[in-house]
Amino acid sequence: MSSSLKKSICIFSHYFSGNYIPYYVLVYLNELKNYFDEILVVTNTRNPENIAQIENPPFSVFFVNNEGYDFGMFYKAFRRINYSDYEQIAFINDSNVVFGSLRFLFEWGNKRPVDFWWLVDSYQKPGYSTHIDNYHIQSHFIVLNKKAIGLLPVYMEQVNFEELIKINDISFLKKKVINDWEVGFTQFLLKNKLTCKTYIDSKKYSDRYKNGLPVNVTTKLYFHTIADGVPVIKKRVITSTDLRHMLKIRGNWRRLIKKYGEKSFGIENLIKELRLIRKNEIKARISKIFKRKGK
Repeated sequence: MSSSLKKSICIFSHYFSGNYIPYYVLVYLNELKNYFDEILVVTNTRNPENIAQIENPPFSVFFVNNEGYDFGMFYKAFRRINYSDYEQIAFINDSNVVFGSLRFLFEWGNKRPVDFWWLVDSYQKPGYSTHIDNYHIQSHFIVLNKKAIGLLPVYMEQVNFEELIKINDISFLKKKVINDWEVGFTQFLLKNKLTCKTYIDSKKYSDRYKNGLPVNVTTKLYFHTIADGVPVIKKRVITSTDLRHMLKIRGNWRRLIKKYGEKSFGIENLIKELRLIRKNEIKARISKIFKRKGK
């Protein structure tokens, strides 16, 4: 944790339809509190029954309407804080499940003489991209230092957020957020000559396992990154109905968490909850399919 003279804040974006904060999110937040002076949990408006677990310092909670995906939550939180008070601001969302200490990551990142750093990058070019260079941060875990923080207001002013939240087409909205936030924000910082570093270099993994073909390492090669010491898996891998995730022994999420997880993270409780979340999300998807067919 940083000294009082150099405050740090983690803006943590969380969305959930249930009336509680999931255990896997609480585990993630309790790990993050080791590395930040403040953690602002931005979550969709509701009344979680276990909210008391994150109401005391270093935590604070900011309820917002669910608009503009995680970018919408980050945008609203950024408008709420006095950004000039901080030497470090992190944007992290709940799309990852963490089952081990992240101390190695923060020790690595905070020793890098760079303006911003993150967990994993991407060389994939979205088919709808408006950018020439599509190298980008995966926006679920970004840490900005002072120089990058100074440019945040400039970038935010360029984003017409009021127009963004008026978009009703969910598919188009998601594409626009990826184009403007993930790719756009990365390219904005790089064009302003800021220095950066990624912990998981997706190109190295693509070269090693995919003959150089750019892939999303977090969903295609996660079993390698976990084996290499990163105790993080995307929730979408767990809730996926892709048979490749379910049938490959090396890619079985339960086996990976049991093998590489730390007991202090409540591994059995973590797996139990994730199985229930997976079951409920698959049910919801099936229900949506039948509703579409019924129209």
